[in-house]
Amino acid sequence: MIRSGKDSKFIRNIITLAGGTAVAQVIPLLATPIISRIYNPSEMGVLGVYLAVISIVGIISTLRYENAILIPKEDMDALSLTFGAMALVVACTLLTTAFIGVLPEDRWRLLNTANIAYDWILVPVGVLGIGTIQVLSMWIVRRNRFKVLAGSRILQAASSATTQVLFGIFGGGYIGLIIGQVIGQLAGCLVLMTTTAKWMLEKGARMSTSRAKENIVTYKRFPAYSLPADVANVVSNYIPHILLGFYFGPVVVGLYAMAQRLLAAPLALVGNATLDVFKERAAIEYRDNGSCRQLCVRTMMALFLIGALPFMGVAIYGPVLFEFILGKQWVEAGVYAQLLSPLLMARFIIGPVSYVLLIAQRQDVDLVWQVSLLVVSAIAIWFGGTIGEETYAILFFSLVYTIMYIVYGVVTYIYAKNPIGSGKTDDYHH
Repeated sequence: MIRSGKDSKFIRNIITLAGGTAVAQVIPLLATPIISRIYNPSEMGVLGVYLAVISIVGIISTLRYENAILIPKEDMDALSLTFGAMALVVACTLLTTAFIGVLPEDRWRLLNTANIAYDWILVPVGVLGIGTIQVLSMWIVRRNRFKVLAGSRILQAASSATTQVLFGIFGGGYIGLIIGQVIGQLAGCLVLMTTTAKWMLEKGARMSTSRAKENIVTYKRFPAYSLPADVANVVSNYIPHILLGFYFGPVVVGLYAMAQRLLAAPLALVGNATLDVFKERAAIEYRDNGSCRQLCVRTMMALFLIGALPFMGVAIYGPVLFEFILGKQWVEAGVYAQLLSPLLMARFIIGPVSYVLLIAQRQDVDLVWQVSLLVVSAIAIWFGGTIGEETYAILFFSLVYTIMYIVYGVVTYIYAKNPIGSGKTDDYHH
């Protein structure tokens, strides 16, 4: 990859984001041994349910128009999509606030999480934070401002971890975990907004309403196909938090959430950075050359080599590692980590390159896969819940999820080549 100038730039961009993301991932990892000793599994379970709710609503908030920001050749078209997506985020935040205000308190008890109903006023704030970060991050990527994106992630992680630790020390309970999450998101948004606001407002003042409407219609496949697909994906990721809480209570959710936190954070160091840079490079190669298969294969092989050894260590020594790092009350989370290691490895390798389906305008294929993933994931946990054993529920979930991601990788490779040649990705009318 070093031989060509384009590949060198690709690597430098990955290193830039990986460096910033490394710091952003190290901060919560360093804080985790402290957090695990000042919060109990039940309190972590409440945070897990909160994250599940805001993540699902946050995905809906943009109608996935942010994924179209990278595609137009003209910056003004991309900017119109950015403004449109942000307007949708604000509207969804207001609707979420109204919905929470009229929802009867006893409906929240279906989540089997004590007292959480009183704190759902923080959900709209979380939705606003997630939606804003999603939209502005895509614009930052389009502008090749990877240092800004890295800085945003660092500040978000530092603010969140610091707030959670301080609240925990002073006995803040689960509300400290939630407030820490909110403050981190708002800090990350601040970096992105202050960096882009001036340029965007200057250009936006010259933008015509008709152009914005035209782009909304042009990229209508994103809300039509990407939105339900991505909602299904997020629900699939968070369905354990909801169903494990329903069947087994917040303690099991907290143990599961801690296993996810400790495993996913280090691997996101490279995975998320690769995804952000891969989006731009894959879109260019697919548009100009008609294929990005070679890039897909190189990316997956690199991620496999990076992730193989850490996942093997967790699969063998999970409980020992969790007891040493987090304390005795988290040993069971180490068992959960062993069960989840194949799932996280498959997602780590295949997740970044799956963005090709959006570039190839095959949102319909992605939708079918995402809905299938949601259905089989829910059935797996439901089966474990009906027999009353949480480890079986997590094991079944991990196995079906891993198999589905292998299928996802094969499908992604197939559609990484444009069957009608290059230069067709801007035409969304057909």
